[in-house]
Amino acid sequence: MVHFIVEGERRRLFLTKINFASPEQAKELRENPDLFILDWLEEKGYSQELGEVVLKTMFPALLSDFCHFVFEALSCSRKAKLTVAYALLRKPLRENLHYLEWMLADPEGLLNTFYYKPSKELSFNAIGCSPEKMTAVIQKAIDRTVHRKTYTASFLYDMRFNKNAHFGYDAMCNRAMHLVTTKPGLTTEQQNFNFVFSGEAERHAQWEHIYNTLPYLLFYALDICEVLMALLTSEVAAEIGKAHYKRAIGFILWAIQSSRFTNQKHVELPLPELPLLDCPKCGRKIQTDERQLAELYYAQEIKCPHCVKKVEMPRIVKAS
Repeated sequence: MVHFIVEGERRRLFLTKINFASPEQAKELRENPDLFILDWLEEKGYSQELGEVVLKTMFPALLSDFCHFVFEALSCSRKAKLTVAYALLRKPLRENLHYLEWMLADPEGLLNTFYYKPSKELSFNAIGCSPEKMTAVIQKAIDRTVHRKTYTASFLYDMRFNKNAHFGYDAMCNRAMHLVTTKPGLTTEQQNFNFVFSGEAERHAQWEHIYNTLPYLLFYALDICEVLMALLTSEVAAEIGKAHYKRAIGFILWAIQSSRFTNQKHVELPLPELPLLDCPKCGRKIQTDERQLAELYYAQEIKCPHCVKKVEMPRIVKAS
């Protein structure tokens, strides 16, 4: 996701080229550098360009903010500062990701709300008040992703917003933000402060929760951003097939290991579909187990059990 921002800025993909209707308009902009460009574009009838400018400004800004918070949360988790990690995860998972979902699901609706309506209509208090509405937006975004069969809108909603979901982030993040919580489902136990009395067992449970759930949300967020990047910039990343295939393998390996090592109640997740591999050299099917998937992920090659030849991932992706 960071690569989208860095590469997009380096290649100037987030800039919008405008063909002016007349030389006078170009001259007007050059001579009045303090003009508010968005209002000027609307006044002169460049509504399509206006929308493109706003979305191309909004996307990298929201994504950059998302990446900063998630990176610092993971850094804090690595240092066992889990209260801070959960506090940092609240904003990107609840807000940034949902605005990105909205951008993918209904860009016109987001643009109209952002540009024409009061900021309170754009606030999370306004857009996050209806579970049905939010789930509908999530579903529309899912329908445009590459791994759409891997996601369930209700599950993604529960993971991020449902205080009563045992696998969710809302309760954990709220407790991390506040020493005492009183809402139903979040009530702090008597003679306790949230998180601050955590011992070794509690910290391990908090760690297990992060590493058994966050990869799923990051996998989904990357899917959302990859489609947005392609739609906004009309650019498709090089070797995208290989990237998708490797990411799907990594997700499957994470799901296998997560279910094996967790002590918590595991949530069954639908996995990306990987086609049975046809060996490009002998043509026979390669049945992949966990060891072979790990070999394919890390070494980007796999040994065919039939012809004992090594097959590189680019050839597998091309064959599939």
